[in-house]
Amino acid sequence: FVASNGNSYNKNSIMEGGIYFFSLTVFLFALSKIYWLSLILIMLAGMGMVTYFSSCTTLIQSSVDDSIRGRVMGIWALIFGGVIPIGSMLTGIYAQKFGLPATVQMSPFICPIFTFTLSAMDKKQNLKLEIKEQYVTIDELTDLTKQDVR
Repeated sequence: FVASNGNSYNKNSIMEGGIYFFSLTVFLFALSKIYWLSLILIMLAGMGMVTYFSSCTTLIQSSVDDSIRGRVMGIWALIFGGVIPIGSMLTGIYAQKFGLPATVQMSPFICPIFTFTLSAMDKKQNLKLEIKEQYVTIDELTDLTKQDVR
C-alpha cells in the first residue's frame, strides 16, 4: 500500500492516517465486549500500526542521502527499540494504578495528540523553508545587481 504511492507527496498523510486509524481501533477494542469483534478490531489496529511504521521508514529512507542512510536507519532502529520499553513501563504503571480497561481506553488518545503536535510543527517548519526558498534576501539582491553592473 505504501510502496504503491511511489514518490507522491501524500506519504505523510498516509503515515498520519495510519496512526489515527490505529488509535481509533484500539479505543474501540477497549470498549468492545464481544470476542469476535475484539479480534477484528485488534487486527485492524495492527494494520494501522504497520501502515504507520512502513510509511515512516519509507519517508526516512527516501529523504536521506545514500551515503548516510545506514547510519540514519541505525539511529531509527535504536530510537524505535528504545522507546517501546519506556512506553510499556508507563502503560504498566498506569494499569496498576487505574486498571487495565481504563489504561487501554486512555492510551489511544496519546498517539493522536503527539502525532497532531509533531505534524503541526513539521508543517510550520516546511512553511518556513518554502518561504526562505521563494524569497531572496536584500544582500542577495545587492550582490545580483553588482554583478549585472560589471
